[in-house]
Order: sequence, then C-alpha cells, then structure tokens
Amino acid sequence: MRTVCRNSDVNHPTQLDHIFVSVGASSFPKPSSANTGCGSFRKVSRVIINPDAAFITKGDSPEFLGIANDLALIELEEPLDLDMGCICAICLLDERPAAGEECIISGYGCQDAECQSPPPHSLSWMKVPIVAKNDDRCQHGSTQLSTDSLVCIESTTDQDACQGDSGGPLSCYEKSTEKFYLAGATSYGFGGNGRSCAAGQLARYTDVIYFLDWIRSVIGNDQN
Repeated sequence: MRTVCRNSDVNHPTQLDHIFVSVGASSFPKPSSANTGCGSFRKVSRVIINPDAAFITKGDSPEFLGIANDLALIELEEPLDLDMGCICAICLLDERPAAGEECIISGYGCQDAECQSPPPHSLSWMKVPIVAKNDDRCQHGSTQLSTDSLVCIESTTDQDACQGDSGGPLSCYEKSTEKFYLAGATSYGFGGNGRSCAAGQLARYTDVIYFLDWIRSVIGNDQN
C-alpha cells in the first residue's frame, strides 16, 4: 500500500479529501500516478493516531531518542476488494518473531541514505534478522522508551528500510498456520547522518502485537 498525496498541506486534518492510498500497485512511474494493474485507489476518510504517540528527546538541542507508540490506523471510504487477485489481507496474530528469525520488510522508500537516487518505481523488499528486545542497542540509551512496544532489526547488507518506507510492514511467517502475519510497522532508525538506512545499524519497528488490544478496540467500536 502506498500513500499518494494530492495536496501540499497533507499535515492539516481538514485535507483528508486529498489523500489517497493505492493498493495492489506494481509500479509508480511518477509520484502522482500508479500503474496499478489489478490494484485500485481508495480515498482516506479518517486517520486514528494512537493517543500515546510521542517523540522522545533530551537536551536543549534537542537530541532525538526515538518515537513512542508510533502507530496509526487508516480508515478508507470504501472497502477493499480482496477477490481481485493482487490484494490480500495480512493476519494479525498473537505471535512475535524470535530473536534471529528472518522476516520481510518492503516499501517504496529511498534507495540511499541521502535520498539522492530517484524513488523506486516498483516495490522493494528484503529479508532481515530480528534483534532481541533486551539488546541495549534497541533502546538507544533512552529509559523513557520501552522496548516492549518495539521490534528491532539489523541489516547485515548494504540495504535497509529508508525514508519513505515509514509505516510499511514487517511481515513474518508462522509455520504452524503457514501464514504471514504483521509483526511490525516501520518507525525509525539511527543510520548514517542521522538517517535510518545504513547497513549495520538497528532499525525500529512498532510492535503491532503489543498494540493488538488498542487496534481491536478501535475496530470493534467502528463495527458497533
């Protein structure tokens, strides 16, 4: 899924009528359009941000330490057609990937830390290993940031999630059910020049399983 903004003031809450998502798209020849194949566009009717979401900083500068509870839900004006063949739902399971397990990240973000290369026209993906929550590097020196709500991964190649990949899925495979489940959502990192896409650096993902109760409460309230 990719967000396509049709208005420069995308941060203003009254501009939701100009924000679209493209689902099932295979390529994006330019930022304002998509070759969706059997995919489709949907207008966004509502964005529900976790009420505890916050930037964690220290000092007068201030120094960025992380983002707590970095999660939002997007409500579409029309439901998706899951019978189209190129769109499918990913499971929400009460499962967490183990340290060392390989999961998959994907997105349409920058191809280098400085975002000098043109944005990719097709979806990029790679396998990444999960880092233990009690690894000191995961917390990045902040006692205000609980690793309970994070999934950390470490790229061992010259590739990683980057600017433009935020919110993208960390997908893991559950062998007993033979299904992929959503373990995390791309949040932030501490790569080269303060960016999040450098090899050998840890990237932080919001632990979706940690927020399952909140997600279900929002979905349940909407269904009633």
